[in-house]
Amino acid sequence: VWSFVWSTNLSSTLELAYTHIGTLAVGWMLGPREAALFRIARQLGEALAKPAKLLIPAIYPELSRMIEARQFGEMRSLIERSALLAGAGAMLALVICWGIGEIGLRLIVGPEFVPAYPVMMWLVAAAVVGIWSFPLEPVMVSAGEAHKALMVRVWTTAVYIPVLLASIHWFGLIGAGWARMFSAVLVLAAFLVPVVRWFRQRMAEERDGA
Repeated sequence: VWSFVWSTNLSSTLELAYTHIGTLAVGWMLGPREAALFRIARQLGEALAKPAKLLIPAIYPELSRMIEARQFGEMRSLIERSALLAGAGAMLALVICWGIGEIGLRLIVGPEFVPAYPVMMWLVAAAVVGIWSFPLEPVMVSAGEAHKALMVRVWTTAVYIPVLLASIHWFGLIGAGWARMFSAVLVLAAFLVPVVRWFRQRMAEERDGA
């Protein structure tokens, strides 16, 4: 139990640090104006991802029940449907942001924040990738692999930081958006590989048992 508690708490802490480190890095390297632009863009991306994050507490009990009942086929279908539903909605929101993003920035936060539009689109796209991957970490935690989920958070964050700093140094504010997109794809792949492997092992055990 204590191993689970520490793993999940540290993973949540790393996810929170990952969320804010971009703003801190932009402010440190480019100044307060660019940090403000990045923060506004990040908050809009987080708003897009909020509905998917609200699904995470709801999906945990169902995943635990299916694992206990060894309903791995049904569990995989649930994960696929959840990712497709949330991802399709996020893609629609991305298209809307692309179409009216500049107008929205002008109306919501003022014309001085319109220059945040290019980096906002990259952060929103990164949020969309994160939404596609939202069921993967709950699968690992529900399967008793919380320590592996923590290791994914550790090494993906460790990779993200130097990529972020280098991107800001070479490309400025837009580089921070590119780094976030790179990190989102990396996190997706890092969680997807062990989850796919876990499902293959469980399905193989089911076939062998049959």
